[in-house]
Amino acid sequence: MRPHSSVSIDFDFATRGFIATRVDPVIKRADGRAAYDLSAYDFLVASAPDTANPSLWRQARLNAQIGLFKVVDGVWQLRGFDIGNMTLVQGQTGWIVIDAPPR
Repeated sequence: MRPHSSVSIDFDFATRGFIATRVDPVIKRADGRAAYDLSAYDFLVASAPDTANPSLWRQARLNAQIGLFKVVDGVWQLRGFDIGNMTLVQGQTGWIVIDAPPR
């Protein structure tokens, strides 16, 4: 069965625990130039064009949830700022940062 774009449970899961995102969508380098522009994905709010696979468009929309999310007590994730998610775990004596390095 193919998922239908109007089914919202996946979008509910993708946004669950959302806390905040950046006010300014542009992440700048030390010299002031743009390093990453989160608004580059704003086009995904529109319906998929005829030239795009609707399932891939839907998946891209699910992946475009950018920000800080609380997973459970003591565990948070930063999603959408890079190709991988960063997970932050609050330990008894400090923080554990789980981040997939770029290859």
